Order: sequence, then C-alpha cells, then structure tokens
Amino acid sequence: MIDKKNASVTPPNWKRAIVDQSLKSRIILRSKMINRIRQTFLANGFLELDTPVMVESTEFEPFFEPFVTYYKNKTGGEYRTYLVTSPEIKMKMAVSAGFGKIFQISKFFRNGDLSNRHNPEFMGLEWYETHTTYEEQMIFIENFIYQTSLDLTGPGLIYQDTEFDLTPPWPRITFQELIYRHTGIDVLANKNRTELYEALKKLNIQGISENNTWEELIENLLVQKIDPTLGWRKPVFVINYPNNCEFSLLAKSNRNNPAYVDRFELYIAGIEIADGFTELDDPEEQQYRFKRTIRYMNKLKKQHIPAIPDDFLEALNYFPETSGVAMGMDRLAMFFTNTTDIRDVLLFPFCEYFPEHKGQEAALRKKDW
Repeated sequence: MIDKKNASVTPPNWKRAIVDQSLKSRIILRSKMINRIRQTFLANGFLELDTPVMVESTEFEPFFEPFVTYYKNKTGGEYRTYLVTSPEIKMKMAVSAGFGKIFQISKFFRNGDLSNRHNPEFMGLEWYETHTTYEEQMIFIENFIYQTSLDLTGPGLIYQDTEFDLTPPWPRITFQELIYRHTGIDVLANKNRTELYEALKKLNIQGISENNTWEELIENLLVQKIDPTLGWRKPVFVINYPNNCEFSLLAKSNRNNPAYVDRFELYIAGIEIADGFTELDDPEEQQYRFKRTIRYMNKLKKQHIPAIPDDFLEALNYFPETSGVAMGMDRLAMFFTNTTDIRDVLLFPFCEYFPEHKGQEAALRKKDW
C-alpha cells in the first residue's frame, strides 16, 4: 500500500506502476519487445552468448566515460576493473573462436550520460555475423524492426503525433551529404577546424570553443542540430562515416574509397537507435588505430586510458569477414510506446536515486530527410 502521507510529489516508478496502468503497459511492452527480438535472432540461426560485464580495461571510446570498480583478493591485492560500455571486444574474440553468428542482450554502462534519452545503465542488443557486410545488416534491421512493430503495435504506428511508415526499404544518406547540408563544408575533403568552428557559430551551436578538436565540433553539431531532425515519418540510415579513428575505430575502410568506412547509424524519430559496420579484420591496422586513439584521448585529458588489448589483436588473425551491430533496446521501446523519456520504460530509472541530475532536452523542430 502506498503511504500517501509521506509520498513525494512524483513517486518513484515502482510506486507509480501500482496505479498507473500506462506506465505498467509500457514496461510490459518493453519486455515483450525484447522477447520478440530474441526469438527473431534464434529463428535466424543466431547463438545467444553472454560475455563479461566487468572487464580488465576500459574501451577505446573518446566520448564515453566508464564506470570504475575494483576486485580485491584475499591477500590484499586490488585490481581496477571497468563495467563495459559495450561487449564488442569479447564478442569479436568469440567470432575468432569459431562462433560465427552470435547475439547478446545485456546491460551496457556509460558514465556521465543522464538525460531523457540516456540512462547510465541500459539494455543493449549486439550481434555479429560472419561473411556479411554492413549493407546486409541494414536490410536485416529494416525487416526485423518492421515485423516487430507489426507484432507489437499493428500497422500505422504513431509516435508523438507523427505517423510512421516502417515498410522497408528505409532511406540512406551519407555522413558527407548530411554535414554539407547544414554547414556547406565537405568533411571528407576539408578538415579545417577553424572553418568548421566558424560555421558552427553561425548555426548557434552551444558549448564550443576554438580549442575544441575537429571531432568535438562535429559531435556538438550532430547532437545539437542534426540528430534530432533525422528519421521522422520513416527511419533513416546515415552511412559512410569518415575514416577517422575517433569516429570509426573498429570499422573497415571502404574498398572503393578509403576516405570513409563501411559504417551506418540508424535514426528513428530523432534518436540514434543502432550503430553498425563491416568489421576491421587487419590486426596491424587495428593496432595503429588503437595507438592513435590513445594519443587522442590523452589530448582530451581523459582520466581512464585503455591498454592495447593484445589478446584481441591476436584474435584478429583468425577473424573472418564479419559485420556487427549494437542497438539500444530502451530507446527502441521508447519509440514503440510513444514516449520521449527513457524513464517511462524503466521500472527503476537511475535518476530516481539522484534526482538532482534529471535531464531535460530542448524541443527541436522535426524535419524529414
């Protein structure tokens, strides 16, 4: 029974769910969605795999902050460990071990991310399939999200008063074209940081300075101006990202044009839902990129710098052509349940325990691409 006398103005979700049927329905639909997707992968011959959530080194992610913890043994030894921002490294090592078609639904952890679209602990789906490319994965995603939508909500899905058509195929737009439309700059041909900074100032991009790296400027442009406009009425794939370690560390260079990599990001209703690519399988190239990323993270004065994973580099010697994708389950559930707040699909959202950090995002104009 709810203690009405001592109840807060906004009770936690577990209390709200006692009387709020809409909240309970969203959480139930999220569970059904995850189960439906799991069955799709099993029916397509994927093996469900689990990998460690606690690992010996943080990932090579310049824009993610890790959660740090410690293992203490009985003799007083103490070893720093990290909660995974993604299970990517271990899953790709499993591919090298001969598990060629695998998926995992598990918790990912990213420190510092807390807003209407970010929970520091979130449910992710990640999969890898040998002898396939990122192009084939886009087709696979179109079909399984479309079918999942029909099973969960029926045809004619409406999100935030916008009717969506999820019928495949979905449009593709190159990263190069996307940035050019907003800035007039060809980012594959022009890496002039000062010119980019001046263009972003004219667009009223907040929180930037002349000291920002080219990558930081692009990231601010994407988050503040571009991302929220993508994927309305129909989901969209942004493809062919620059061949840049900070953006595409683990993706394979395009055979015909090495200026970009074979990578995509999927956007639905202004939210990034998935990130996928054809995997880099050259250990020497991968080691070079790791070293470049370490230099970049040191330049950013990151507190936690990863160690180069020699076992992963060794595993790449046995790694066949493979494509892989990571997808945010909570964000996809937001779309299917017609909510703009990730807390609405979680029974125990992180911010309820740290209410001073509740995130707010400014409303941005919808636009079709």
